[in-house]
Amino acid sequence: RRVSRKKILRIIRACGGSVVNHVDDLVPSIIGHAESVEEKKFMGQKFVFLEGGPNSKAASIAVGGFNDMKSGVTADTIEGGLITLRTVLKDGKVLPGGGATEISLAVNLIKASKSADIQHKVGFDILSQAILSIPNCAVGNSGLDQTTLVNEAISATEKGELSGIDIESGMIVDPTIFGVYDTFSPKKAIIQTTAILASQLILIDGII
Repeated sequence: RRVSRKKILRIIRACGGSVVNHVDDLVPSIIGHAESVEEKKFMGQKFVFLEGGPNSKAASIAVGGFNDMKSGVTADTIEGGLITLRTVLKDGKVLPGGGATEISLAVNLIKASKSADIQHKVGFDILSQAILSIPNCAVGNSGLDQTTLVNEAISATEKGELSGIDIESGMIVDPTIFGVYDTFSPKKAIIQTTAILASQLILIDGII
């Protein structure tokens, strides 16, 4: 009765049992099993480890540090990495990083604006500049000349080269050679949201 519902569900998932409301309902077919159940103490807290169960597909990562802030930062970093890995596995695809995706998209928008009518040309130009603000911001925060580097990357992309920016060396490189990639779903969502927000702002007469 002192065990929370969340912990009970975790035990069920690991051992393959079922929840019952009365001891008379306990039968072998609904009782889960595990090869070992051991209580261990880590960083002043007690943990129960269930190993060898029918659904033992989970792993626990114990995070420690000099203080709560340090351990919290480490835990957030690990969680972010796991979420990114899950997203990549779910999507089954990635995009080149280092600003290469944004630069390539901006270049294609600029090309499309040349053949578009005047009414749509403005939209192409504004959206391309908005997307280029992402690599511009990344390069500017690194202390490099954002105007020069982004324009060099645009020129290389127009020649058919996959061009990203290495903020450590300040060079135009192919990010895939160095294994630098971006996740697909978040990037897609950001770009779609950007276009929607821009469209809504155009319809507004004034902003207070």
